[in-house]
Amino acid sequence: MKSTLVRYLLVCLVPSYVGCYNTDTVTKDQLKASTDRDIIVITKDSLEYKFSKHAYSIVGDSLSGVGVQNNDVRPGKNEFKGSIPLSKIAQIKNDGFNSRRTWFIVGASVLALSFVWLVAVGSALSVHH
Repeated sequence: MKSTLVRYLLVCLVPSYVGCYNTDTVTKDQLKASTDRDIIVITKDSLEYKFSKHAYSIVGDSLSGVGVQNNDVRPGKNEFKGSIPLSKIAQIKNDGFNSRRTWFIVGASVLALSFVWLVAVGSALSVHH
């Protein structure tokens, strides 16, 4: 009985991991207002750069900072220090925590699995009587 309950609880924890983080597109204006987020920059020539919060800034019409460049030509992580013209940036993404989505997924999972568990316990009790 306890092992069944533990299994149900473990199944409930998986959706919380899935629901915690999401990727949003960040506009250049939002980026100018705050550098308080980790970002992923994708250029028009499909290069990808990752910058940690406060490790970049907007200087004039360029994004400057220290980050990591992921390059298809040379696989692996390469340190990047420099600037990228805003005109060459195709997309800026932000990985962030989404608490509302996480609580919804966890709550729905707990309710569904509680219902299944109660039905299973109820049918087990009715068999014994």
